[in-house]
Amino acid sequence: MDLEKGKQLYSTSHFQEAIIHLDNVVNYEFDSTAYELRASCFQKLEHHYKAIEDFDKVIEFNPLEFSYYYHRAVSKKAVFDFTGQIQDLHNCIHYSKKN
Repeated sequence: MDLEKGKQLYSTSHFQEAIIHLDNVVNYEFDSTAYELRASCFQKLEHHYKAIEDFDKVIEFNPLEFSYYYHRAVSKKAVFDFTGQIQDLHNCIHYSKKN
């Protein structure tokens, strides 16, 4: 229920409200979709350190998905972690070629 509500709020750009519902999901279980959506909400709200933390969890769950590295690189650039950004972009390219 909370995941669906979080998705709906995210899709209508109600990011702060979506985070509340996504928090409820991740507090009770590991759900990579909830972490991914919450990370995107944090990014849209420019809470980049929190976005990076959530993308870390999503990447840990599915390290072969190249798009997660790209999205995390965006937040790493925003917090001036250029070394981390470059690493993530390299991983993004590497895994996108494998898919």
